[in-house]
Amino acid sequence: QMLAATSPFFNVLFYGNFGERKNDIFEVKEADTADFLWFLNSIQTKKWFCTSVNQALVALSYADRFGMLNLHKRISAYLKFYSLAQEDIKDALLLCSRFDNEELIVWVLGQCEDAQKRFDLVIECAPFSNMSSILSALKVLKESSLSSSAGLTACLVNGRKVPFHLRCYNTHNILESERYFSLSMDSYGNYFRWDELRRSIPAEYGYITVDGAQRWPKPDANSDAISKVSSPRIVKVCAYKS
Repeated sequence: QMLAATSPFFNVLFYGNFGERKNDIFEVKEADTADFLWFLNSIQTKKWFCTSVNQALVALSYADRFGMLNLHKRISAYLKFYSLAQEDIKDALLLCSRFDNEELIVWVLGQCEDAQKRFDLVIECAPFSNMSSILSALKVLKESSLSSSAGLTACLVNGRKVPFHLRCYNTHNILESERYFSLSMDSYGNYFRWDELRRSIPAEYGYITVDGAQRWPKPDANSDAISKVSSPRIVKVCAYKS
């Protein structure tokens, strides 16, 4: 009853029409026994005393897995006082991105050694994150040293990458999907090749705009054309099905 009251997953498992109910044996796979006993005790006592960052991240993974979507608020209050190992930052960001919690995103990105690594991490994880988390991450980037034009320019030039935000629409102009990615700049410094961008967009989307300007079908026949990023920013691309 305690688990069913706090988790939609366990409510369905215990009281739904599943075969396990015949013998009252329920197996929770891929769960460490000690971690799960701590998890159960925390639910029963309603006191979430995390003894380590790893234990807190385990609690977040259980919160996501078992549908306990308010638990992240309790855990974020603990995590903000502790640091992460550099090799764990990416996995932590992907996990924290599953919750609508800006504090968690701020905490994870704050673990990066510098603005360049923070920027690269956001670009790498964006395709696997929900939009709320992406917006929180972009807010962190703006409020960091990347907030200045010079800082973002340096980040782009040093990393030699241009960030893109792609939004794909169907024939009724309804958004079907969106993602963030980056393309390498060429030897000109702040230019990217149009044909590389075109290859990053699914072939069924035949009409494309870049920052609101029509780019496909192209006004010219030069498939090797290059486009300049006139200011340090994320390039907005919209693709429409023909």
